Amino acid sequence: MVAFMRANDAYIGFLSDVFHFTFLQEYIARRLAVRVDRYYHHVGSIHIYEPDLDRARALANEPVGEAPPSYPIMPFTTPQMIAEVLEAEGAIRSRALALEDVLCLALPDYWLNVLVLFWLHAHKPRVLRPGARWRRFIRCIGISSTNDGWR
Repeated sequence: MVAFMRANDAYIGFLSDVFHFTFLQEYIARRLAVRVDRYYHHVGSIHIYEPDLDRARALANEPVGEAPPSYPIMPFTTPQMIAEVLEAEGAIRSRALALEDVLCLALPDYWLNVLVLFWLHAHKPRVLRPGARWRRFIRCIGISSTNDGWR
């Protein structure tokens, strides 16, 4: 897949675009039962906004790991599953779905983990605040970054 962008904010927009486009690429490949190929992201103008400059510098100065992280492979996904994920995501945004309810949905672990990330984002002022023990919280609900998946 190739994405051509006129411009990208390097700290927020670029990361968001790459995530969304590769997610879409993987979904389409799974639906067509073809191999997920390389992704190329071309940008005519890339920039960082001043309010993000310190955070971008901190990110650039983080140590690079020895091996790239392994990511879970999206399972075969039907349009009905996507509809269920979107419905649950709406309920999470409106805070009508508790984390325990998310974990009880009849979806593959991959999609449950995506919904847990949505839930964490929706509750980030409380759960992900600086000093919160959110890493322990994530381990407690069963998310791990093992080679065989996230849960």
